[in-house]
Amino acid sequence: MNIQGKLVTDDLMLTLVFGALLVGALIFGFMAWLSYTDRKRNAKRHSMTKGADRITQLKRKRKK
Repeated sequence: MNIQGKLVTDDLMLTLVFGALLVGALIFGFMAWLSYTDRKRNAKRHSMTKGADRITQLKRKRKK
C-alpha cells in the first residue's frame, strides 16, 4: 500500500509538472501568435502614421 501510494503521488507530481509546462507553452504560443498577427495587421498603418508624423514634425519645424 505504501509503495503504491508513493507511485500515485509521483505520477500526480509528474502530471502536474507536465500540465503546468504544457499550459505555459500554450499561453506563450498564444501570446506570440497574437503579437505576430497584430504586427502583421498593423504593419501598413503603423508605417503610414510614422511617415505622416515625421512630415508634420518637419512642417512644424519649418514654420518655427
